[in-house]
Amino acid sequence: MDTIAIFVVAAAAAGLASLVLNIVALYRLAIRRLSRDIERLQQQVEERGQELRTATLDELERGAQAEAATPKTRPSELVDTAETQQLEYLSRAIELLRDGRDKGALDYLLASFKPDMHEDAKAELHLLIAKSYRRLSLHAEAEGHYNQALLAARGAQSAEAQSAALTGLGLVAWRRGDLNKAVDYHMKAMDIDEGTGDRAAQEVDLGNLGVVYTDLADLNTAQEYLNKALSLAQDLGDEDSEAADSADLARVYALKGELDKAENLYEKALSFYEKTGNRFNQVEALGGLGWIYAERGDLHKAEERLNEALTIASEIGHRHSEAALLANLGGTYRRLGDLRKAEQHYKWALAINEEIGNRLGQALNLASLGTLAMGRGQIRRARGLLRRSEELYTSTGAGGENPRTVAQALRALEARVERKPRKGKA
Repeated sequence: MDTIAIFVVAAAAAGLASLVLNIVALYRLAIRRLSRDIERLQQQVEERGQELRTATLDELERGAQAEAATPKTRPSELVDTAETQQLEYLSRAIELLRDGRDKGALDYLLASFKPDMHEDAKAELHLLIAKSYRRLSLHAEAEGHYNQALLAARGAQSAEAQSAALTGLGLVAWRRGDLNKAVDYHMKAMDIDEGTGDRAAQEVDLGNLGVVYTDLADLNTAQEYLNKALSLAQDLGDEDSEAADSADLARVYALKGELDKAENLYEKALSFYEKTGNRFNQVEALGGLGWIYAERGDLHKAEERLNEALTIASEIGHRHSEAALLANLGGTYRRLGDLRKAEQHYKWALAINEEIGNRLGQALNLASLGTLAMGRGQIRRARGLLRRSEELYTSTGAGGENPRTVAQALRALEARVERKPRKGKA
């Protein structure tokens, strides 16, 4: 390989190191509102269940009084069994959602949906269904239910549910790589929450904006939003949101090269998630720590942490997380010198990101495969992969060092091909 090719490979590899971390947070983007929705729905379920239990006792008493005159009357027939079953479905769904088992929860949520429900209840149920679909990376289904939730929320004149639906649409846009569209949705949610004075919802909005601006490579703006979110979470005494904001800030510090700060925040978040049993968010903290260990050259410890996170992500069915972790493992194996294993992991990650429509993830994977091909002297293949990566970065609006690194590598490759003499000519 000539001097310029060696330089390009080195430059691209250095840039892609930070590029990998940009995908790490794909397996948890501010789902803190989910726990609030679950708690609100659980309260509704408990309240309605108490109403049914009271009504049942009343019916039993009346039935006992009337039993002599009408012995064939059965008080149990007077109970609204359909509604009781609906409450049982919702209670079971809540348990599964808390455990991060979205696939199982979806069955119960869909079964509990009734067309004649009140608009406010319909909005809440659409929100939970949409969130489950989103966490399973089924973006079209999630978007459809978020839009239905928004319509129902407007019908019920529920500002809180409207904000939650807009937040969800922002998360779907972010997952698809439509970063500017995601910012727009989160800003609209913020306007509503500031108008209602809902500080807990504002904390979610600030956190979401911080994560999106991180992907836009505007790290200072991202840090500003996340510091505001963290401060608000601490004021509210919301430990779960505090842990989430800490993990998001850790990612910003890592991208800025402040690895000690990042590690401390990831460890703090991981400790909280392990204590509370939040497996969904454990994935991000473990993945972030794996990336930091790889940056420090502790590759075997990095491999251990990343595989630990991958196991959890696979068990809970979070495809975004799987793709991000496979890409990180590919980078780790590359540093270990196992190029065959690295390529296989990059390809697995790319297949998942293509399946779920994650354009940012695809751009990362294609860039990784492109630089790997460069290192092997496969210039034509490298050019094709890097061109596709550049196109995807352009379509997402992502900025910063990562797209520039891909563009630099591609331009250098093309210049090298142009200078190469054709066969038969001196």
